Amino acid sequence: MQSARLELVLLNKDHLPGYFSVRSDGEVEIWNSPQPITSIEEAEREMVKDLAQANRETWAILLRDDLDPKIIDEWQCPEAKDESNVLVPGGFIGYIGVYDLNHVAQVFYTIHRSAWGLGIATEALLAFTELFWILHPDHYRLIGRCDTENPASGRVLEKSGFEYYDFICADEFQPWMIPHARDSLRFVLAKPGYTFD
Repeated sequence: MQSARLELVLLNKDHLPGYFSVRSDGEVEIWNSPQPITSIEEAEREMVKDLAQANRETWAILLRDDLDPKIIDEWQCPEAKDESNVLVPGGFIGYIGVYDLNHVAQVFYTIHRSAWGLGIATEALLAFTELFWILHPDHYRLIGRCDTENPASGRVLEKSGFEYYDFICADEFQPWMIPHARDSLRFVLAKPGYTFD
């Protein structure tokens, strides 16, 4: 699946260096686990574990190979200059997917910090939802959730067509965060042609 700037492909071991780059950043990983991944071996174990889950699908978010590097350079403001060599044609800039495929599928996404603020998450989520309806025609809605202290993720969901659904008090326990019991905002996206009325 391609969009204007991105290509989504099923995550596989060829993406391990990029996966490690994303998951080794503490500012990114705080929403996922108690500490960032510290080695490529640990990243491989986590990737293998994720890919083995039957009710989960994960897709790599890559910059398209045919993007002009000069155009990519223009995206970056000087204070956000990419020193990680992520923002290059074909670069791995994150991952996106769903879990609970055997129930009501819930979307997730994680974007490399070098690509924050560029509309990448929204573009990836729009492309992914289009792909999801094609691959899973039996599903008629997608759920997205975000921590109440991560409003940027909520804005991505809303820009991608998800509608605010409800507030959930203490729906996750994250012992590495304060407070440990985390409140969430939940969003829902209906399959085109379906309504919840």
